[in-house]
Amino acid sequence: MNKLPTSIHEVPFVRLVLPLIVGIAVQHQFSLFEWNAFFVFTIAGLAVLTILVSFGLNTWQLRWVYGLILNVSLVLLGAALMCINQQQLQLSADKDTQLIAKLEEEPSSTAKVRKVKAKLLYEFDEAQSHTSKNRIILLYFSLADSIAGTLQYGDVLALKGKLKGFREPQNPNQFNMKQYMKQQGVAGFVSVRSNSWLVIGKNPNPIMACAIGARSWVINTFKHKGLEGQELAVLSALLVGYKGLLDDEIRQVYSSVGAMHILAVSGLHVGLVYGVVLLFLSLLPKRKIWLFTRLFLALASLWAYALITGFSPSVNRAALMFSMLAIGQLLGLRSNSFNTLAAAAFILLVVDPSMLFSLGFQLSFVAVLSILIFYPLIHSLIQVKSWILKPIWSLVAISAAAQLLTAPLTLYYFGQFPTLFLFTNLVAIPLATLVLYMALGTLLLQFIGPLGDVLALLVERLTQLLNAGLRFIDNIPFSSVKQIYFKELHVVLLTASILLFIAYLSRRRILVLNLAILLLISIFLFVGFHRLSIGRTSELVILWRPQTSVVCFNNAGTPITFTADSTSSVDLTDDFATRDYFRNSALRKPVMYGLKGSDDAFTSMPVRLYARNGFGLLVHGNYTVALAYSDSVRYLSCDVPIKVNLLLLNHYSDLNILTLVKPDFVVFDPSVKHWKTNAFIKQLLASGIKYHDMSQSGAYRVRLQ
Repeated sequence: MNKLPTSIHEVPFVRLVLPLIVGIAVQHQFSLFEWNAFFVFTIAGLAVLTILVSFGLNTWQLRWVYGLILNVSLVLLGAALMCINQQQLQLSADKDTQLIAKLEEEPSSTAKVRKVKAKLLYEFDEAQSHTSKNRIILLYFSLADSIAGTLQYGDVLALKGKLKGFREPQNPNQFNMKQYMKQQGVAGFVSVRSNSWLVIGKNPNPIMACAIGARSWVINTFKHKGLEGQELAVLSALLVGYKGLLDDEIRQVYSSVGAMHILAVSGLHVGLVYGVVLLFLSLLPKRKIWLFTRLFLALASLWAYALITGFSPSVNRAALMFSMLAIGQLLGLRSNSFNTLAAAAFILLVVDPSMLFSLGFQLSFVAVLSILIFYPLIHSLIQVKSWILKPIWSLVAISAAAQLLTAPLTLYYFGQFPTLFLFTNLVAIPLATLVLYMALGTLLLQFIGPLGDVLALLVERLTQLLNAGLRFIDNIPFSSVKQIYFKELHVVLLTASILLFIAYLSRRRILVLNLAILLLISIFLFVGFHRLSIGRTSELVILWRPQTSVVCFNNAGTPITFTADSTSSVDLTDDFATRDYFRNSALRKPVMYGLKGSDDAFTSMPVRLYARNGFGLLVHGNYTVALAYSDSVRYLSCDVPIKVNLLLLNHYSDLNILTLVKPDFVVFDPSVKHWKTNAFIKQLLASGIKYHDMSQSGAYRVRLQ
């Protein structure tokens, strides 16, 4: 059982990784260094040299000089590494261009497009001179482009299209896709039209090609054994980290009940595979000469599995920790799990500093840190002697320990909390473990026909049971609390409160307990003030969506929304574009009305709706919004234009609509064609009417009181 370190000297890598993280974070936030190859590499080189020289100053008299130099050098090193990473994302975007790109992975399909990550090798300008880019971009192909379905890893493409950068958030509080892609090392994307691309070669990395081939072999093996649908999708994610087969429904179930860590290959999966490898290696002779052979085979198997599963942050962390553990055992070194965890983080951040901002990296390391800190304390609360209950209590203790420090991150990133996470893990982890072992057994024994078929059938039934069990939990009322308002400050306060409370349990100092309670109360106060502010505010927000906008009258936290099109399948609190606005700015779930096909009037709600012949008026107090909701509006006429505060122009709007209303302000929603927008703008400028183009500037927001 791991104990908390009593001195920082027991965990030297903690002292190294913290200033490195500070340097990376400062450069990311404030761009401490501007890119200059000579300058940045000089800073990085001096930092490394200074770190090495500073070890010579590690004497008692000069220990503060040593500490200062070491920490400053590591901060500079982190900043320089992040600066190099930021430079690799720069490219000239938003223009038609000709490109040469190499596919860096196997293409995957969603409900709308086929996408693949590619390395941009060359970009050609109008004079056909080329520039070497060596940047990572995303390529999107239409599902109707059947030839794109034949693309494979390593294919080199010549293509023509518009190279675009990712956009800033278009709605208030919306997830920042541009920042996320930057953190993933993706510089831009191209929507590739049919017949605008051609495969001109193939240049796969042999090791990666072998790994992808192994992953495909695993998936195809289970396909041939009869697995299909969601069972095959879950098994593919669980065993080899391939999530391309997962649909939105099964993702939502696993996310809602707090079991997404099951689908993300992590320490649990790596540990099980490593255990199987060690079991087979134990059959080798025990003589000393075989020790290094066993170590080599164990490490090779470990990193081969990491390669097959895609080198995710959680897999890299687990593989590094198991590797260090194996090497330490061979050399007879004493290991400290906290130091091993910090060493793994240090190595990964030096290789890729942007990984610090990856959610997978954060959750993986925080979960392990939380288990190391809290598991011994929780496990010791109850002394279980029954051999049946003992593993169950250990699993409960591990689940509770992992949840303590990951809860603030879960609340911040997802705005939801699985209340039945302990029950979920009691179901999911044992079943997932059985599925993994049975799946590995199937792969090893598949050539023995009947036995392989029986094991494959067991894998299918266990996976069905796993999915059914999690769906059952998801259907339990209040199994998950959603739409939780939680900001960065709350993450810091809750994390600090949890750590202080545990410190109180170990030291029993009442001052520490009072401070933990004070921080917890402050979170509720901040949330209460926020809700009070919402309750005193009314606003109009025209929310951006890819095809059409949503008019939202947020009346003291009660949002009433309208759209020109049908709303039969739209849940705005679950829609990627709009959910974060309602999570942060609403007290109740939005009420949605679709105007298409409507010719009626509603006057019994805070917003009065008048809809006739494709033309609608929305009235909230003294504020009026006009919009079209069908093509019939073009046939209307009016002797005296209606004065309105705002006119929303959408794909139903025609120039004729300006004869029906006299607006103070005009908003173009994303569905208006560019040529039509220009025609409208000429008339608006002639009339002195100001406008807001959502295609360029995102959502429109105005206070009503």
